[in-house]
Amino acid sequence: VYESYIGLLYRMNLENHSKKLEKDIFRMVERAKAIGFLESLRDSQSILRNRLSPDREEEERMISLKISTLMNGLLCEDLNENDREKLLEQLVHAEDEYVVFLSKVRRETPELRYILSPEHIRVEEVQQKLLDEKTALIEYFLGDEQSFMILITKENFSLFLLPSIEEIRESIKPYLKILSDPPAGRFKGKLAAHRVYKELVYPAERLLSEEIENLIIIPDGILYYLPFETLIRLMPVESDEAGFLVSRYRVSYAPSCSSLLLLSEKTVEKEHPKSFLAFGNPAYTSKRSNKVGSKTSADILRELYESEGFDFLPLPYSEKEVKKISRFFPNTKKSIYLKEKAQEESLKRTSLKDYQVIHFACHGFLDEKAPFRSALVLSLTKGQDEDGFLQVREIYNLRLAADLIVLSACQTGRGTLEKGEGVLGLPRVFFFAGAKSVVSTLWRIGDKPTAQFMQYFYKMLSQGMGKAQSLRLAKMKMLESKYSHPYYWAAFVLNGEPNSCLKFD
Repeated sequence: VYESYIGLLYRMNLENHSKKLEKDIFRMVERAKAIGFLESLRDSQSILRNRLSPDREEEERMISLKISTLMNGLLCEDLNENDREKLLEQLVHAEDEYVVFLSKVRRETPELRYILSPEHIRVEEVQQKLLDEKTALIEYFLGDEQSFMILITKENFSLFLLPSIEEIRESIKPYLKILSDPPAGRFKGKLAAHRVYKELVYPAERLLSEEIENLIIIPDGILYYLPFETLIRLMPVESDEAGFLVSRYRVSYAPSCSSLLLLSEKTVEKEHPKSFLAFGNPAYTSKRSNKVGSKTSADILRELYESEGFDFLPLPYSEKEVKKISRFFPNTKKSIYLKEKAQEESLKRTSLKDYQVIHFACHGFLDEKAPFRSALVLSLTKGQDEDGFLQVREIYNLRLAADLIVLSACQTGRGTLEKGEGVLGLPRVFFFAGAKSVVSTLWRIGDKPTAQFMQYFYKMLSQGMGKAQSLRLAKMKMLESKYSHPYYWAAFVLNGEPNSCLKFD
């Protein structure tokens, strides 16, 4: 419906060009894209903070109990394949029921009824509240027949027509494969990077002044998987660092202008008493049990993830990563959990709202078929009260006030693409839980180059740089190292509020 209405507005604008119609297109793009995110973001603050009615609390308890019961049913060693498939199907239905429950609560809670007809942000608000003379914002809307790119600066607003979503998808899929496949030699995607730049960025960037230093990207559809900082502005490129957008701009991302404004205006309830909380090199060595009656829920989850092609290889460099970056924080204001101590129950026992930065150096699993099963994988040792899989449903219920969450894990920025709502990945879920910004990854990277990248990133942060600038400078340092291929540095993306600086004293 939104896409059809936006197309109608565009055709009207062709017949009778006016800035008002173009701004109406922007408002409809925002309305289509932001409504799901805003609802979930505000829900997490207003509902999942002990504001459920007694009836709804009981309903939530019963659905959670159903999920746990089905998990326990899968523990039975004498299950035949047919019964196992039935239980797995029931588990998916129960997880879907939890999603429906959240939607029902949203609609029935009086203080959230206004969300059903939200007033979305206007162009003038973006210019006044989100942008300065050094910042430009580019928002995309991909449609079946045609797509749009919107450029907003402090003083100007422009609308551009792009090809259909299918044409864009076919154009960038080969380039994404070049980026995300482990490299064998030098970067071979420069021509593709320049071609994609001309298709997706050049029409807008040619209007930018030399003063622009910050670029905020609001992606859509498959563009959520594209690290724009890898696109090449000028050809031929004589060196590895020349030409990439990252050499010119600080690039950050957001689900929508409306959500970015909401994140940017978040105020810290109090000064963070703690600076840094980290979980690194979790113990994955514990194999699942094959003895009759000895399987645990962690064993079942492990089997489910392994059936999707996930592995539980140890991450020894993630321990070095955490130890090195923790040196930037005062000893009295940091908490570090490594190896067997990097447990889910340790996280849940911690007052997370006390910490300014929370860092996860572990495996991350994204289940695109069942998004609520996606998880950060902490220690899987025996004898724990928790199963070690910090799943989406559990992250929703965390209470955070973090300026920055760093997901130094595999593919934590990916997730299920929902039309109009972007990626239902782990970064979005951490926004729901109360974070202002999230650094995540778009594809699998070895823990050794990741450790190097994170050391550069935190060093820049400790020197008073903003989050987007620190990430950009870390990428520039990687370009100067043996990890110059974009595969090693482009996967790290910043979502949310980009410019604030952290306190390290």
